[in-house]
Amino acid sequence: GARTYFDRDTFCCPNNYRRIMAELPGMICYRAKDGVAVNLYTQSTARIALDGGRTVTIQQETEYPTSGHVRIVVTPSEAMEFPLYVRIWGWCAKVTMALNDQPPVEVSPRRDFHEIRRVWNPGDAVTLAMDLPWRLVRGRKTQEGRAALMRGPVVYCIGTANNAALAEKYPNLGDLILDPASLGAPVADTSVRPGGLKVSAKAWPPESEPNGVAPLDVVLTEFVDPSGVTTYFRVADLSVAVDDELMDKKNESEKVE
Repeated sequence: GARTYFDRDTFCCPNNYRRIMAELPGMICYRAKDGVAVNLYTQSTARIALDGGRTVTIQQETEYPTSGHVRIVVTPSEAMEFPLYVRIWGWCAKVTMALNDQPPVEVSPRRDFHEIRRVWNPGDAVTLAMDLPWRLVRGRKTQEGRAALMRGPVVYCIGTANNAALAEKYPNLGDLILDPASLGAPVADTSVRPGGLKVSAKAWPPESEPNGVAPLDVVLTEFVDPSGVTTYFRVADLSVAVDDELMDKKNESEKVE
């Protein structure tokens, strides 16, 4: 949808935003150690130079993050042995991986890269299937006592476009008490982005006791929704939420260089 970029120039955030957007393509695939790393999942093609004038082309076929299915086609300039490192996200409890036409095998949950070392031939393919479960992430500091709703890497929000009647009655939509048990499967929502998703849920009014069946219907859309007004919600039972993975320094992902 239409966006208005920050209309004032400063030394910090606007310029860093431009810089990181320019650098982002180089973070998808890159040479790492003695092989190649696939760090981010998106429809893309990357050609990477290796030693001795050799190259390898990595092509991704995926609708991630709409789905957790990723096909990675590896095309070296000649048959050669090297490790392919594929990112396994810390929030992903179940991942299966298949090489060419072999049966898929389950990959142990981790927070770093999974190494596949073999002799690669042109056209070899690795297929990943990642679960994208709903999860509630506990808020911190000013968001203490609330939780953000995520599916895979995507944050969901309450927007006024899909909740106009609720917004009239409850101006602060972040005070609604979300019933996580009411979350179903996401459905298509192209109003925000091509291939976008939304999900319906039940909620209790602010200041009410979250008992019985929640009477309110609320629609949650992806964070890129221009009408989004809040990403942290009150929930009936905060114990079902998990800590923010980005703040978990003890299990911080390794960087493959």
